[in-house]
Amino acid sequence: RKPLPLPDRDELHRLFAYDPETGTLTWRVSPAKGQPAGSVAGGSCGQVKHQGRVWICARVIWKMVHDEEPPEIDHRDNDPSNNRLSNLRASDRCGNVMNRRGPASRIHDLPKNVHMMHGRYQTGFQFRGRKYRLGCYDTVEEAVAVRDAKLAEIAGEWANTGRVAS
Repeated sequence: RKPLPLPDRDELHRLFAYDPETGTLTWRVSPAKGQPAGSVAGGSCGQVKHQGRVWICARVIWKMVHDEEPPEIDHRDNDPSNNRLSNLRASDRCGNVMNRRGPASRIHDLPKNVHMMHGRYQTGFQFRGRKYRLGCYDTVEEAVAVRDAKLAEIAGEWANTGRVAS
């Protein structure tokens, strides 16, 4: 579903103040002047409501800074509460999905995109509508090395191996 269009940049600057170092968005208008803007909805991302419209905080911030409305905004570190400018990047759905964490609970506690298949470790993934089946390997380390190399080759900065960024 396409997000609601945002007000123009000047209107956003009238409504909000943004600190790119901390990622904090605050209200400039009453009755919440000086208070943090937005709340976390459903454990996903920060949202701000104004005059009956709900906007994703990261989209508001991106438009305030860049005066653009890309299809999606991706959080490089996968933390939707981290709206520091250095953590945000313009994205499309495919890039944003590629940068997701793996499932919270995995069978056999295997790395993202690695599965057991007949006693061996199978790896593969989907990117931009194409399935990449990378084969079966004797060790988890082999499967992860092949997966990481292919992800880096085709997904570049969007490659997310499921590891926590340090």
